[in-house]
Amino acid sequence: MLKELEFNFKENRNYIHGPDIYNAILSLYKDNIASNFELSFHNIAHNNLILSDIKPDNLQELRFICNFLKKDSSFCCLYGIDNPLSKPTLSKPYLEESITENITINYTEKSIILNNPSVFTYMEEIVALNKYLLTKLFHEVKGKWYFSKLQFQNIPLEKSYPIKIVFKSNFNFLIVKSEIYFNDKFMGFIYFSLK
Repeated sequence: MLKELEFNFKENRNYIHGPDIYNAILSLYKDNIASNFELSFHNIAHNNLILSDIKPDNLQELRFICNFLKKDSSFCCLYGIDNPLSKPTLSKPYLEESITENITINYTEKSIILNNPSVFTYMEEIVALNKYLLTKLFHEVKGKWYFSKLQFQNIPLEKSYPIKIVFKSNFNFLIVKSEIYFNDKFMGFIYFSLK
């Protein structure tokens, strides 16, 4: 199985935004995902991607691995492979700051809450919230935060508010782990890294 995934850049980014990759996978597989969804990024994607169920021989071409349990109880593993022959040609506006305009941060609990829906997808909201929280908790560190991994026990098919992100652990900024809650229900984990 090979499927071409085409994307737009966002604002001034020259790489494919992680939430867009998640949303592309979800649009293809949401009716077949039962549980244990995991998406891990292995490299930054500057080109469009090829989705395959066969692991590439050249791991330098690998951009992400996604796996989940299907509704028929079989295990699905997908690979996002760099497609150097296909580059995004459009750049779309992305006012990420509008997601974090009306948030509440609890520095004692190390959490951030979004109470009201935005025009963005829940994954765009989760990533923006976590990034904003980490920049506030670790304001003294230099570098760029990257969305590196996601784990959902069950895939949320729609938004549910408030969305709450709680910082949990930091392994030398290589793996920074946070919990995701929708309407006080634990949904899974999101991981960032600082580069």
